[in-house]
Amino acid sequence: MMSFSESVRTCMRKFFVASGRASRSEFWWFQLFFFIAVSLPMSICFILPDLEALGFALVALAILVLLVPAFCVQIRRYHDVGYSGFIILVNFIPYVGSIILLVMQLLPSKPDNKYGPKPFSGKKQEDCEVKEVIDVEI
Repeated sequence: MMSFSESVRTCMRKFFVASGRASRSEFWWFQLFFFIAVSLPMSICFILPDLEALGFALVALAILVLLVPAFCVQIRRYHDVGYSGFIILVNFIPYVGSIILLVMQLLPSKPDNKYGPKPFSGKKQEDCEVKEVIDVEI
């Protein structure tokens, strides 16, 4: 299980990486971080109305910076439960699409699948790859 800080570091390090898998803890800790990063500047708008422009600018900056890693970790989370990242298009189904995706994000990790080894299974990515064997006759 990942800690809060480890999850944030991992997601920011994998800024544009949608391949691979993300555990539930990595996904949900990063969602909490995203929520906090957007909510704190938003609270500035309500507490100090004179700084409303600054608060909205900070909210926009937080969303711009964190949107790509949040999107990528969401795709990696779907990979973890065995679905393609294109399943995110279910979001376009009115009313029920976001509920379906929420349920999928709550599912436990599947064993090793085509997207890689199970997160925190003790296996390294290199250990799970099929290596090509070259047979040479002498």
